[in-house]
Amino acid sequence: MALWYALMRWFGLIISVLVVVVTLLSCSRARPRQAVDLPLVRTQTGHLMISIGVNDRDGLKFVLDTGATGTVISPATRELLQLRPVADVAAATAATAAGGKMADAAQYWLARVRVGGRAHRDVRVWEIPLDKIAAISPDIAGILGRDFLSQYELEIDFPGQVVRLLSPRERPLPAKTAQVSFSIGKDDLMHSELVVAGVKIPAIVDLGAQATILNDHAAKAAMLEPVTGARAATAAGADGTPIALVRRTVKQIRIGDLDLADRVVFSGDLPVFTMLGFEGQPAAILGLDLLGNRTIRIDFAKQMIYLWASQSAMKP
Repeated sequence: MALWYALMRWFGLIISVLVVVVTLLSCSRARPRQAVDLPLVRTQTGHLMISIGVNDRDGLKFVLDTGATGTVISPATRELLQLRPVADVAAATAATAAGGKMADAAQYWLARVRVGGRAHRDVRVWEIPLDKIAAISPDIAGILGRDFLSQYELEIDFPGQVVRLLSPRERPLPAKTAQVSFSIGKDDLMHSELVVAGVKIPAIVDLGAQATILNDHAAKAAMLEPVTGARAATAAGADGTPIALVRRTVKQIRIGDLDLADRVVFSGDLPVFTMLGFEGQPAAILGLDLLGNRTIRIDFAKQMIYLWASQSAMKP
């Protein structure tokens, strides 16, 4: 009897080991989640836009914006989805527009968000009026901010007009890849650095910005000359406040280990520079004009931006 009991225990141990081995093999052979490829659309305002599903609605247009720390919906979208404010939030959250004004932003929960083949539940969003953008692109339902995008490695193939949401290390990088490091500041924005005409200038990485803008202190420090005979230019933030800008020529710009030559940037004292603590010192906003003719991949976990040229890129 004792021998039979010992044999049964031994047999049970073997079965347990086999179950563990089979489980480990099954886990190791599990297929990684496939990349989500989404068509990239440029709005009339130049913003990057993709279509997503929210709750029981499909085909809602959302702007991609790494300069937005949170995901935003418009009042019209809130009405369309029949959302109720978050009950446990006593006070609204202050939101900053590029024009420097503050707006009260009520918070809501989206039960389901579908991006390509991937589903997310209980996504928190803020309601902010997007009237000025909607006046030009009325189908914009909201903005996907970094709180949502940072769940992935965000890859944007500008020449191919494709956005890819990648799992970590899902796809290897090309051999010839430039690298730009960034950090997340106390303001929760992506901070990096430009070297303009040999002068180091702190910069905010903002895919929602159509152009790279230096404040007047940065333009003076780099001794940039205005473009002769250039037409007037203005910047408009989310609140629509127009701000005068000056076009300036740059012989050499370095972003990480990427060198760019003979470019045009803008300068102007946007109120946002002061709000971010750059009053009286050089600063810049790094926009799509210097990034948007190649493929870029943002690895939020490693705080690194990778850039590589595409065959259809206009400049190296």
